[in-house]
Amino acid sequence: MTDDYFGTADLMQRDSRCLHDNQRWHNACYLAGYVVECSLKAIAKKDGMTQNSVVALMGMI
Repeated sequence: MTDDYFGTADLMQRDSRCLHDNQRWHNACYLAGYVVECSLKAIAKKDGMTQNSVVALMGMI
């Protein structure tokens, strides 16, 4: 199974924007965090990092 981090980031960004537009601030920010996480994982994966390296990187943030 492959992970679609770019696709997930895009989906979460659209949902976060919808929540933001409806003044659901807390949930919009929560999903925005997932956007950042998925985007970083997508970049790391594209650069050839292994899943273990990505998990370690996320632990540093």
